[in-house]
Amino acid sequence: MLIALPADRDAARATLKLYQPQVFIGKAVAGVVGFLVRAGLHRILPCKSLAVRASGPLAVLVSDRARVGFLLGNPEADTRRALMVHKEAGGYVVDKVGVDQKSRASVMAELELIKTLPNKLTGIPVLHREHLGYGWASYATDFVEGTSPCKGDDEQVLGVLVDWMNGAETVPLSETEQWQKMTDYASRHENREIWEVLQKSATLRIKAVVTHGDFAPWNIKLSADGAVAVLDWETGCNEGPAGWDWLHYMIQRGSLVDTRSASETLKLCREWAKSEKGGRFLDEAGWGNQIEPWIGTYLAYSFWIAGFDRDELLSSWMVNQRLDS
Repeated sequence: MLIALPADRDAARATLKLYQPQVFIGKAVAGVVGFLVRAGLHRILPCKSLAVRASGPLAVLVSDRARVGFLLGNPEADTRRALMVHKEAGGYVVDKVGVDQKSRASVMAELELIKTLPNKLTGIPVLHREHLGYGWASYATDFVEGTSPCKGDDEQVLGVLVDWMNGAETVPLSETEQWQKMTDYASRHENREIWEVLQKSATLRIKAVVTHGDFAPWNIKLSADGAVAVLDWETGCNEGPAGWDWLHYMIQRGSLVDTRSASETLKLCREWAKSEKGGRFLDEAGWGNQIEPWIGTYLAYSFWIAGFDRDELLSSWMVNQRLDS
């Protein structure tokens, strides 16, 4: 991550709030920088100047260039996008900007998805505008006050996914787009043992719901008044298997934040699924007591199609399936 703070203190505060660290070192750095911003001392940090092209996003989107801040994504990602926060008449807004061929296409795809999401659902972003420039694209949403959820907020976060399930229809898992993609992948790769186990789940009837795809604490903000905002819809879709997002949430937190091993993370997921709250949620989603198919199909899709690091988790899950067979 790279964050660029503007000289203006209020705008710098807003920019820093785009960064939601989950581990101690990140929180410590954000705390120190936050103190400097409140004291008006953040100008002592290394300073950089930006060249502004007349047709570029900064010139087109921002009128007051002294009050614009940036958060750049992972430099190792295939597509690197920037979040740009700045003030307009109604308050701060955030523009998501892609400035090369891949990131431009990614931003445009995300924009088109957000346009199709039911805006009555909890956490769905509200679009302000969109721009398609020469070699770049952007869209703007509200700046969201708040912080990432902690473990004590699990019930509120889970409530978002319950809201997304309301009124959704159930379909055989085999009829979902996600299953079709896994089928195609399995036909072209040596995953026979895993696929033979997963195919037993094909006829399960699961609710097809709005799915975020990277539903994790750092992509969610909770405000002081109880509002929830779900950010970064790059991997989202309108119809995906209900329950996968919450599994993703637990796995991302368990493996990346709490640094649990693959077996420990899966144990945590199984224990939650067997709890009263977990049982009610999985019943509502359509999985019922089919905990292993819920976990296995998610892991395969997440690893094979979505590109998340699930190799150890999927291997650990398969060991469990062999022991149970």
